[in-house]
Amino acid sequence: MKDVEEKLRTIWQEVLDCPAVNPSDTLTDLGGDSIAAMLCANRVHREFGVTIRSNTLVDESMTLIRLAELIASNRNAPTAPA
Repeated sequence: MKDVEEKLRTIWQEVLDCPAVNPSDTLTDLGGDSIAAMLCANRVHREFGVTIRSNTLVDESMTLIRLAELIASNRNAPTAPA
């Protein structure tokens, strides 16, 4: 899970042009808006293969660490047989 957190931190730093991102930060705490949320959601999908809705990213309770946990759990979820 630590690797997910680190990659996610890098995404937020690059999209928000913010050098310091802490696990307890939210996207909006760091000045992110709906456009930044869409950019981050797109990067998360490309990096992890997980779809996150942009409104999830602007939720005041969605910290970096909570989002990393969500991504890790969805990334490791077994896929249903076709």
